[in-house]
Amino acid sequence: MIETRILPSGGFGWAVVVLVTILAGLVGCIDQENRPGDGVIPAAPILDDVHRILLLDDRLARVEELAGLLRTIPETEETARVVIAAYRSSFLDRGDIELVLIVEWWIRFDANNALAWTRGSWRADHPRLAYAASRALARQDPQAAVDAYHSFKGGRFPNYAVTLQPIIVGWFESGRPDLMRFILSLPENNLRQQALGTLARLQVLKLGPEMAIQWADQSVQGQSETFTRHMRQRIAASIAELEPRVAAEWVRQLVEDGASETLLRRVAGRWSRQDAPAAFAWLSEFEPSSHQRQAVTLTFAGWYVREPDEAERWLLSQEGAIYTTLAPATVELMKARAERSLVEPEFDPDWEKSLEVALKIEDPDRRWTAVLFLSRAWVQRDSAVANAWMESNGVPEMYRQKANLTPRRPAKGSRPRDDA
Repeated sequence: MIETRILPSGGFGWAVVVLVTILAGLVGCIDQENRPGDGVIPAAPILDDVHRILLLDDRLARVEELAGLLRTIPETEETARVVIAAYRSSFLDRGDIELVLIVEWWIRFDANNALAWTRGSWRADHPRLAYAASRALARQDPQAAVDAYHSFKGGRFPNYAVTLQPIIVGWFESGRPDLMRFILSLPENNLRQQALGTLARLQVLKLGPEMAIQWADQSVQGQSETFTRHMRQRIAASIAELEPRVAAEWVRQLVEDGASETLLRRVAGRWSRQDAPAAFAWLSEFEPSSHQRQAVTLTFAGWYVREPDEAERWLLSQEGAIYTTLAPATVELMKARAERSLVEPEFDPDWEKSLEVALKIEDPDRRWTAVLFLSRAWVQRDSAVANAWMESNGVPEMYRQKANLTPRRPAKGSRPRDDA
């Protein structure tokens, strides 16, 4: 494994002297047959070039020149040692793009040492470097990347996005077969789901929405109902990020043919990032099943996280719909107001007005759920006034008692999670 160190602070001249000394120990004496006239670039000029580039103030210029240099120098283990030696006196920190470029270049011809460096050097102690190494290796040798994944599973960055996702992406980029077979062979369902989502997203980006739909339809042929559902969910979600109306029309056809309505929230949640009112209009075209209502709830929750004021204004402008088809969103809004009042003393949700809205919700379960969210928080602010209001407005005794139970306070600054 190639070790890296920080040179002692001091004059730059001393740093150069020490680095040249290290260089001599790393690459040895230059053999007579390795003269410049023989087409081999000597080690010292490479060291100087890397030093010069890493000292450039303009980072874009630095990255551009470094990439150009890496395309011209010999791809050998000795050259890699020279380049790494030059990095020892640089001001680069963990995860910097210059380090990513080195890994991308190095892994192509000396994978073992490159991987060892990313796992042992303090400069490489960053998810970006681990990701780059795995992706670059999978691009040229998927099986080697898988073997490395298993040998280092549970390392410094054990989460999917750093360990397995780069292998899926690199394998996909390589164009080599059996990627789907590998995904289906993963032992943990959670990993299979995430890997399938990555593959679906890549196919949508590569093929475009319409062709990706065809690919998905072909992929689910002869597969289990569970696999089919998961594949469609992930393709629909990925298409909705790019062309939500295409995803919406495809999902509409699938649901009409008996597919799971869990697809609704996959599309609506993504669509709401571009045009939330259009997403709600689309959801309103479906029968109010449990999955449809869940889609309304989660879509509004995600919008409220991103743009609370706009989401609230739009919802309250929908007149009668907030008590019927949009009632799940109304409940979510009342819940958000109540939770905010518990952690922000200056926030005033206008208790009476909010409760008047909640009491008009047609579905009794949702109505009393919304009332309870608000009244319980109001009791924490002003118990006497809250209880008097509930009694005078016909709130059932059961809910008045529940409202006086101490609620679990949300974390300060918490808001509904964007599950889109």
